Amino acid sequence: MRSKINGYLVGMETLRTAKDQDLSNVIVLDGLIHRFEFQFERSIKLIRAMLKYEGIVSIDSPRDVLKEAYAAYDFIDEDVWLDMIIDYVDTKNIPDYSEKQRMLVQNLLDRYLPAFEAVLSAAIEKFPEDAKLAVDQLEDGKKNRVNWKPPVAK
Repeated sequence: MRSKINGYLVGMETLRTAKDQDLSNVIVLDGLIHRFEFQFERSIKLIRAMLKYEGIVSIDSPRDVLKEAYAAYDFIDEDVWLDMIIDYVDTKNIPDYSEKQRMLVQNLLDRYLPAFEAVLSAAIEKFPEDAKLAVDQLEDGKKNRVNWKPPVAK
């Protein structure tokens, strides 16, 4: 569980900075959409692991995971997560500089980021020891990144 929480935390660290980015830049929008895809996938994996811990094991698709999670947990907003599934599927066909791209990023900031935070809070509450180890691992990773320098283009 610790590795799932750790991966989730890493994704959240990046997404939490989204509002501070230049949202008029198509590269930033594209990057945020890819981050959304990754975080959605991590969310489904983390929720699935939480459900398995509860003894609910026969779940395969993201829709099934969310259906079971909605029945088991009060932190799942069914409307938000169903919209998220639709947006996740649509990410494969969003053209740059489109209204659809802008709307997805707005949904990410306004609706999906709080839903991702709710999953993280529930995981921390349910697995506090694993969460503490994951946070410690994340902090150690941040220390190592301080000395990292990007490659220089030639």
